[in-house]
Amino acid sequence: MQYKSGFPGTMQVGCTFTYGDQGCPTSSAVVVQIDGAPVGTVSLAKPQIHAGETVLITFTFDNAAGSWNLSDSLQDNVTILGSCASNTPCQALYTSSHGPGQSTVSLEMSGFCGTPKTVSAQLSIVPVGM
Repeated sequence: MQYKSGFPGTMQVGCTFTYGDQGCPTSSAVVVQIDGAPVGTVSLAKPQIHAGETVLITFTFDNAAGSWNLSDSLQDNVTILGSCASNTPCQALYTSSHGPGQSTVSLEMSGFCGTPKTVSAQLSIVPVGM
């Protein structure tokens, strides 16, 4: 049996087995979870910091994310604060260590079927004294 789902969520699949003259028909039904591509968000407490400063990152991902990783394009330190779970706001601290520039903070997620999804936020890092 094959089934193509239109939307993520739960669905009930049922089957009736018929055995001809050798037995009574029997049926069975189960509820299955249909996962779509992961959904996530990334936001920064402020869009601009001075070189050497920190900024709080808030991010979320849903239960369709089988795995996730938070990174930034300048390879600065990003530290997860506390525990983190799906469908709950998570927090991390970004620490600037490479001087001025543009950084892309990205939440990379992979769904249970290997479906990749990335969401990002832009951070401007300006020289000290500006």
